Amino acid sequence: MQQFRMLAGLLLVATAVANEARAEVYKCSLPGGGSEYRDQPCSPGKGGAIQIKGGAAASAGGGLSGDWCEYAVSIDENSEKDATSAAQWTFNGNQVKYKLKAAPMAGPWMPLKRVEGGFAVDHALFGGAGRTWRIVRQSGGTMLVKGPLGGYYHFRRGAC
Repeated sequence: MQQFRMLAGLLLVATAVANEARAEVYKCSLPGGGSEYRDQPCSPGKGGAIQIKGGAAASAGGGLSGDWCEYAVSIDENSEKDATSAAQWTFNGNQVKYKLKAAPMAGPWMPLKRVEGGFAVDHALFGGAGRTWRIVRQSGGTMLVKGPLGGYYHFRRGAC
């Protein structure tokens, strides 16, 4: 049954690529493990949209290249946003650089580990390599990320 789901998911992705579809494809976690691909959003916390670029599907963690502005943080997905300390994140392959907007210089490049549905930054300030930043949703030029120690981080593509 799982092989059938995987084949169906790959066919769905291939069809979307062949037709240059603009509709989103979602990769959802199944209760017994494994994944399912579909054209409807997953249940909350069970997966999200994947990007199709150059004929290959990438998990949400794969769409992190370039600059992202962390423009706000919040306690939960829909609570009031605190936008007082914007920060610039620059993702470059397997590295990330972080700079508070108010700081004079960016920090050093830090090792970045891409994991299913998110990423980990190998630095104690960001939870270390064993703590995952989960991408809750990523659409167009925005992204919502749940931090490894709690809280939600609101991003938009580009410089702050």
